[in-house]
Amino acid sequence: MAPGGRIQGSTAGGAIGIAALGALLSVLIIYPFNAAVIPALGNPGALLLTVPAERILTAAGLAWLAWTTPASISSKSAGLRLGAVAGLAFGLVETVIGGSGALGLLFSTPLHMIVAALVGIGVAFAAGRRLAGGTAVSAILLGRDTVSLLVIAIGCHLAYDLAASTTGLLGVLVGLALAGAVLFGIYRELPEDLRAASVTDPVSLLTAAFARVGGGLSAGTRAGGVALPLPGHTAGGVPVTAPQGPASSGARAPATAPAPGWAPSGVPAGPAPAGPAPAAPPVRRQVRFCSGCGAGVTAGDAFCARCGAPIESEAVR
Repeated sequence: MAPGGRIQGSTAGGAIGIAALGALLSVLIIYPFNAAVIPALGNPGALLLTVPAERILTAAGLAWLAWTTPASISSKSAGLRLGAVAGLAFGLVETVIGGSGALGLLFSTPLHMIVAALVGIGVAFAAGRRLAGGTAVSAILLGRDTVSLLVIAIGCHLAYDLAASTTGLLGVLVGLALAGAVLFGIYRELPEDLRAASVTDPVSLLTAAFARVGGGLSAGTRAGGVALPLPGHTAGGVPVTAPQGPASSGARAPATAPAPGWAPSGVPAGPAPAGPAPAAPPVRRQVRFCSGCGAGVTAGDAFCARCGAPIESEAVR
């Protein structure tokens, strides 16, 4: 990796090639599968099998990258970029084989790029777990955040296909716009370093994404679909380290207390406590002289060293 966390050109080029190659090879499996399933089940029943198969197999190259070279796809932008490449490769080949021509290039291929980018961001979560030292395939590739992004991508693809098959061009445009809005909102909601966050579930993440699209959240505020742990805690099993900056060199960062009922990440933590605030406990002030003989005493002494009288402290508020 180059300074600043960027992948060097040769590594990035290889990652792009693997992402595209995985998508191209997946066509060899998906196209015969679709050709057999669609006539047998018809629409929309066949979509429940063909769409998940396309989304999973198209990401084969991305999964390989997450396992073998996780640094190449461990960030949000890298996941989106490599996922879009895989979707582009798959969409172009599908357009050529299926003979959809200009319509495929204008609508179907962009749809594949959008939903594959969503899957790519999910795979980036998996790459973060691999970088943290994970060795179990199921724990790395089937994490809750990775599966949530896959489910959202499948849902966007199904919505597009169903809308296109029922309302024609209008449905195509609506489905494409919906998928694009979901990707835009999710990209804004997630941090660049995905190791510092974890997705709780697809519904919460979708809610947060639409809030982003609607402009309901300011930058840096989370809507609840993404949990941001404090430094030193873990997110999905991945340790989160404190950010490097002035604070690490000895300067103390200013602390900002959250408003009542809100957690530091902006997620509601429950209602503010009702009733008046409890009274502060009395502060004990140490007496400097013995009340018996007037001799000076040392802080923490229980008895006067001269006369042996017990040293008392008075409470002040």
